[in-house]
Amino acid sequence: MTDLEQIERNQHRTSTQIQGTARWCKPPINVYKLNWDTAIDKINCRVGIGVSIRDWLGLVTATLRSPCNSFPDPLLGEALAALRSVQFGINLGLENVIFEGDSKLVVHGITSGAEDWSTVGLIYQDIKKLLGNYNSWSIRHVSRQANSVAHCLAKSSLDLSEDSIHVEDYPHCIHGYLS
Repeated sequence: MTDLEQIERNQHRTSTQIQGTARWCKPPINVYKLNWDTAIDKINCRVGIGVSIRDWLGLVTATLRSPCNSFPDPLLGEALAALRSVQFGINLGLENVIFEGDSKLVVHGITSGAEDWSTVGLIYQDIKKLLGNYNSWSIRHVSRQANSVAHCLAKSSLDLSEDSIHVEDYPHCIHGYLS
């Protein structure tokens, strides 16, 4: 397959939306939805990353909470969280996915064709390459309300010393956010 054929194939299986959604909605059948978010602790120079994965029934299939000692830059934190969500889905063998985050800048950065050699731009490039591992994917901007589970996971990760992954289960901290 030539590079042009590969690009055309990817364009047909990829869609991008930048829109705000008021509440979390189930994905189509046989599609998983990965929501990511970041919480910042400026005092302790820590970034907390949260990723939730739900199936087409709305059931939580996996979560990731990841604390990072990092410069507390919100855009960098959101970009890292988006990267971790893409990596997490690949590691779990997901094929058809929708990614959602509440940072318009990150969603635009990932979907933009513009060249960006900043630190965050290099993360966007990594994400774009990794997305090729999926059969189909889309990325959407959603409101904070629609992203509340991922935000709760991110916030609770600030209290952890290492990554916490739950598969076919979820941490108690998000129980009240699930409907």
